[in-house]
Amino acid sequence: MSQFAFRKKICLVTSGTRGDIEPIAILASFLQQQPDFEITLVGSGDHVQFVQKFAINNYIALTERADTKMNQVGTLLMEKNMDKLMIIFQELFDSEFPLMTNEIYNAIKDQDLVLYHTTVDSSVLMICNHLKIKNICLHLVPFIKTKSFPPTCMDQRTLTNECDYEQLWDQICLALWQSRKNTINQVAIDLLKMNGYEQPFGVMTTINDIHQKKLICVSEHVLTKPIDWPINVQLVGYLHLKQTENLNWFPPIELEQFFSIQNNNNN
Repeated sequence: MSQFAFRKKICLVTSGTRGDIEPIAILASFLQQQPDFEITLVGSGDHVQFVQKFAINNYIALTERADTKMNQVGTLLMEKNMDKLMIIFQELFDSEFPLMTNEIYNAIKDQDLVLYHTTVDSSVLMICNHLKIKNICLHLVPFIKTKSFPPTCMDQRTLTNECDYEQLWDQICLALWQSRKNTINQVAIDLLKMNGYEQPFGVMTTINDIHQKKLICVSEHVLTKPIDWPINVQLVGYLHLKQTENLNWFPPIELEQFFSIQNNNNN
């Protein structure tokens, strides 16, 4: 019998910008070196060339996301404009969620374990729960509902200490669900032949479910784990490549110019 007959099939799934794909690709590259694992990485179609540097043997490219609309989300969060956020999320999901979920389904249906990033939470959770596939959620930011720490890094930067973080969290969850529910339920019925969801569904609404394993990819030297985080949440450190001999790296001139313009505007 082949030595590879009992290798565990692990699929890592993400989508979005380079900041979303790079840490997951690094983890996939590391796991691929382990003899007991057969690794598949699923990610955005516009990062095929970028992922090649990590020498991933099996990369499945999703249909490109509507990054133009995604870029508007950060601005609307800063403005706390929930009405426009709901419209943007609805347009995004109506256009891309059905196709993306179908592509993810074909990629993970025969896997033993799925590690997924929060950008694909609803698709992966729906499929894994239906097919009884073990799964672990990877958070690149401390995205946990808690009394002692704001739910996202974005909130920490933009909101005052007087903000009721739990109330804000519930508002965001409700807004996301309202914009997603029709499309999610239609995909559940058409693709998985299952009933739709009556209650809010997705990683944000199941964030404190102790049966859902969550790994926060942030160093404990940067964030001390709050005492009220649930037991299913672990801090595992940043996902990055080992330091190489090239220590003379400088940012591209375009990036320096961008930050210079932003600083001038703020002043």
